Amino acid sequence: MARSRLRVDQIGPGIPLPFDTFDNDGNLLLRRGFVLESADQVERLVSRGLFADGIDEASADRGRSRGLVSGSAAPLEKLKGKKVSVFGLLDECQNNLEALIGDPDAQDFSNALLAIAAGVQRACKLDADAALAGTLLRTEGRYTIRRLVQASIVVDLLLTRMEQDEATRLIAVAAALTRDISMMELQDQLFVQPNPPDEAQTAELHSHPTRSVQMLRERGVTNETWLELVHQHHETIDGTGFPRALSGEQILQTAEIISLADRYGSMIWGRAYRPAMLPSAALREIFSLQGHAIEARLVALLVKEIGVYPPGSIVTLANGDTAVVLKRMPHAHQPVVRCVRNSSMQRLPGAPKRLTKEAVFAVKAAVPLSSLKFAIDPAQIWEETFEFDPG
Repeated sequence: MARSRLRVDQIGPGIPLPFDTFDNDGNLLLRRGFVLESADQVERLVSRGLFADGIDEASADRGRSRGLVSGSAAPLEKLKGKKVSVFGLLDECQNNLEALIGDPDAQDFSNALLAIAAGVQRACKLDADAALAGTLLRTEGRYTIRRLVQASIVVDLLLTRMEQDEATRLIAVAAALTRDISMMELQDQLFVQPNPPDEAQTAELHSHPTRSVQMLRERGVTNETWLELVHQHHETIDGTGFPRALSGEQILQTAEIISLADRYGSMIWGRAYRPAMLPSAALREIFSLQGHAIEARLVALLVKEIGVYPPGSIVTLANGDTAVVLKRMPHAHQPVVRCVRNSSMQRLPGAPKRLTKEAVFAVKAAVPLSSLKFAIDPAQIWEETFEFDPG
């Protein structure tokens, strides 16, 4: 899609932007929904060079007709907006999921779960970089519940990149959130267990997709796609998966994506008997499975979406600082970061933002989160995101 330079007549003060905007170098400046405060601010930004994808006169006219660009007669008092914390939203999803799964007598389980899935989608839509960072930095709450939410984020982002519609993605996210409903206690146990699964635990692992489907049916889930995705999420294209040893086109592509997200999450978090991997190492291992356990094009999709240094990664810079990756950029090796520690190992107040395309701030290497020796508060690194809701 072509990126076009904006004119002052295509945007206006007091009206949410109808598209993401970029600077000359392709860096994201303002997200869709951001409200510019004054005509002077609009003019300054446009004069500096403000770009958007696929904006032409026809789309500008459509925007005006909806009251989204300057020239609209829509009264401003009808426009409502608020700032939302992606991390607060994900915490809410996680807490609600734990309460819902933990209540065998929960009423209207299916719709309640879909509401949580919609919350995950909302977080991903608000700020995909912050949502991805949540898969690396959010450590609060029950391990198994956290893993379910983390994988569901990756599932929604991958399906969005594949241009799947929201309703299709919603069912996939719901399946990702409920795939392990029949083995929650076992997952928690394996997280702290010093040895790999024994024979009995392995048998439970291999049967859990079938048992999860049964539990979901008992709780009122009737959507057959949802149930089949749960049933297939450990199948592999070479027929070595479980529980039914399906292969090739017998496996739903979305089930493969859930499996891929689950596999990636398992690697980056590890267990007591298996150390956590850096995202880059996890992607390399997954890459080695392409073509026999996983479709090569889906592996490529994951690599492209996650990136070399996904948001939430801890990296060292050429000047000796240590930083947390804030957001991905078109050049995968040059993310935007916030520095949290200087070369003297002192914490940096305010976590100053750095562009790693500048040589002095170039990324040298990714390092484990544990190397920091202090906790990162994601809410202080990623600002709340403006969410526009027409009145």
